[in-house]
Amino acid sequence: VQLGADEYLILKDLLKEKYQLDDEAVKSRLSLATGHKIAKWEYFPPRLGRISLGLYEHGKTQDHQKENSPLRQQLHLLRQRLPHKRHFRLALVNGFGSNLGDNLMGSTAFAQVARVLAAELGEFSVDVLLGWKFSPGCHDMLLRLPYVRNVYDSGLSLAEFGSYDAHFDTSHLLSQPMYNGMPTVDWYLWWMGLEPEDIPAADKRNHIHLPYSDWQAVASLLRSEAAEQRILFCHRASVPLRSIGLAQARGLARKLLATNQNIQLVVDFTLEFKHSRLLDLDGQIDSPSKFMALIAQVDGLFTIDSFSQHVADACATPTLLLANVLPPDLYPYYPHMSALLLPQARELPGWGRSKTDDLEEWDAMAAQYEQAWRKLKGEALWPLLQEQMHKRPELLVQAPAQLHIAPEQALRQRFCQVQPATLAASEHLHWHAEHPGPAWEKVTQRLLELGGSIVRHGSVVVHCSPGTGLAAQGLAERIYPRGVYHLWEPRRLYAQTQAAHFMLAGLDNLHLHQCLPSSSRGPVSLPDLDPYSESAPHQPGNACYETDVPTAALDSIKLPMCRLLIVQPPLVFHDVLSSGHELLATHKPWVLLGPLNQAQARQAGGILRKAGYALWAEEVQNANEKTDQNLLMVGVPPDQKADMRGFMKIEINEHEAK
Repeated sequence: VQLGADEYLILKDLLKEKYQLDDEAVKSRLSLATGHKIAKWEYFPPRLGRISLGLYEHGKTQDHQKENSPLRQQLHLLRQRLPHKRHFRLALVNGFGSNLGDNLMGSTAFAQVARVLAAELGEFSVDVLLGWKFSPGCHDMLLRLPYVRNVYDSGLSLAEFGSYDAHFDTSHLLSQPMYNGMPTVDWYLWWMGLEPEDIPAADKRNHIHLPYSDWQAVASLLRSEAAEQRILFCHRASVPLRSIGLAQARGLARKLLATNQNIQLVVDFTLEFKHSRLLDLDGQIDSPSKFMALIAQVDGLFTIDSFSQHVADACATPTLLLANVLPPDLYPYYPHMSALLLPQARELPGWGRSKTDDLEEWDAMAAQYEQAWRKLKGEALWPLLQEQMHKRPELLVQAPAQLHIAPEQALRQRFCQVQPATLAASEHLHWHAEHPGPAWEKVTQRLLELGGSIVRHGSVVVHCSPGTGLAAQGLAERIYPRGVYHLWEPRRLYAQTQAAHFMLAGLDNLHLHQCLPSSSRGPVSLPDLDPYSESAPHQPGNACYETDVPTAALDSIKLPMCRLLIVQPPLVFHDVLSSGHELLATHKPWVLLGPLNQAQARQAGGILRKAGYALWAEEVQNANEKTDQNLLMVGVPPDQKADMRGFMKIEINEHEAK
């Protein structure tokens, strides 16, 4: 698990509390390795940016703070190191920080970094590893970026992290060199190895993507009351230091309403007073995307909150920023924004700080900020915003809104898609590998239904001999992205077909074992097909031949956990289960077997019964189908409760169990 120093302290406290351990006991159970030590590992992906690792000299930190655009040279070296690569997988550790605003600005900067990556590497994708404490909404915001494949909200193992070709790291964002020493979007560009002055100012404005349903939901809230001008007043931020106290915010709101009789003031957090021109949406703006849609649909914005000002830039909404801890010149690329500094802000104790997590520290400085907010003249705010609103039509020509509204869409993008427009109307791409009977099709559907109710996000599944059926892909969708799908398929063409299914669906959680799960040792001879012995690979005249397939026990892969085990014909059910004694005894996964006949059910059931499983079955044979393989069997783990109404109980006596 990759941790920062502060996260280690959190983890240590959690372990002490949960297991009632003292400090020495906790230390004895945790093995720690520093970043520099891990970086010496042969497979550790090099770090890119101003502070690099592993590209110039293995395991040594390289400081590139005074170099010009070091990222380009780093990518050139990476390409030389991996000349065979056609697709580069990159990781972004800690995302762009923990807050929504940081991630929006970081995404703006990374769009320029992505151009350089594409120019130097060709095809690439980015997986984002969020830190322990991140704002809800960062996940979906980052997944909507075109180059992001996965967003993880829990740590990867070192082995998983070693599969990347390189990584960026923004851990301990606030303590990194030059942070708060330049505009925030410029810092992201600089930290990742580019020169901010080389990027046009227009490319440093933010872009946002909104689902149409959230846009419509907010529009219906605003449609209820007509107003000449709607002005949003955001008085709360993510921390008290960058918020306006309730009493002071209420006073400012009253003055704004009194100053202009033609505005309707909108608030997303209640000010605890009523007014005929105050629209209180407290509790109704319940997601970041609805908040962004609200900013896009008002005529102007007064805000203390930094995230709202970044969104307002993308929406081209006229904004007055009420700055109290950070200088407004950190955001010089927002043409639709002006700023007003809180009186005596530079003399207050929180100046230059983004936040304070210490409540006692905030309590000691809160009174000074309350006094400063009382000095702010509410009647002086409206003319400053009105000036921005008057300039908006002219500004829109040079600085249009960067707002994209789209129908609901799957956030995870597919790796490989065929555009329908490129095919004739009668053509369809598919694999014609088998024509399963009704029993097999019904079992496939039941595996999806039953397995889907058993697995959870992050589960580990072992599936043996799925053929070309889509049950494996469907269950892998349920556990994605942290779940792992171990697929055992000894038949080469079926294994390749399953790998293609996963790739086309954008699922990269497949672990493919092209061997026979068995308790026996040594290779087994199986029939295979040579798709190039005929003039076309799909012709029935292609030759069959015998090929040796390796065998391996299920226990050989030493899984850390397992939630579900599925075995399908033509594998020998009891042989597969016999090779997984440790798996059944240690992890006690749910077991689904089928379709199988009564004799196979009793043989396999004997093994499961000895492991303490309760056995149930249902008939999957249709009336017009003559086959003895007509059962789907469910093994319920010991101490697990399940509602098995509609299933037949299978009783295995002691003799049969032996």
